[in-house]
Amino acid sequence: WEVLNSKVGWVDLGGAYVGRSQNHLLRLIKEFNLKMYPVNEAQKLVYYDDCAGVRRLFNYDQTPNLGFLSLLDLNHVLRLIDQMGEQIPADEPWNAPKAEEWDKMTFKEFVHANTITRAAREFMRLFITLLVTNESYQSSLLWFLWYVKQCGGTKPIFSTTNGGQEFKVLGGTNQITERLAERVGKERVLLEHPVHYIEQSEQLVVVKTLNGKEFKCKYLVMATPPAVQQKI
Repeated sequence: WEVLNSKVGWVDLGGAYVGRSQNHLLRLIKEFNLKMYPVNEAQKLVYYDDCAGVRRLFNYDQTPNLGFLSLLDLNHVLRLIDQMGEQIPADEPWNAPKAEEWDKMTFKEFVHANTITRAAREFMRLFITLLVTNESYQSSLLWFLWYVKQCGGTKPIFSTTNGGQEFKVLGGTNQITERLAERVGKERVLLEHPVHYIEQSEQLVVVKTLNGKEFKCKYLVMATPPAVQQKI
């Protein structure tokens, strides 16, 4: 989602960042001859602490100073997430030793069971909403642990240098979408066709949209946030 106007030039309001581990995306950027630039690390970052009602400044390679006890609490739960993620097979998360137990627990329940300070709990709520666009009570613990592991752990997922937010695309990431649409033919890319029904059988997948259209295919890729998937 990109905004273009004479005052700002361009601003990414949707997916904006590119990390070194995102090989498929980096290959597309190179293929389309787009340019990247490193994210600014010179100034302080701002974290507004709702619990204390204060604004906290911190460096890009740090976590916000929430106070001694809250920081210990936060570091404990972040380490725990990384340790638990190591037990989850990348390609078969359902085969993790505690897969069923973790899948029955929401991420919110996990955070409340493993933290004692309000500041750490609020930071972890922001952690998941920023990363996967849904609230902590909407994600299973197993799924979110697997997601963080796939991104390299809690530190890379936060970081700029050597992390998930290291680069941006000059001119906006929507250029990648536009080039892909041109490649397949823009007339084949259907916008404003919200999907409300999907049925899968051994032979095919049937997709129905709110405006009455029906599509049949062998495979379907759902690139939508979990909260949106739950409405289908």
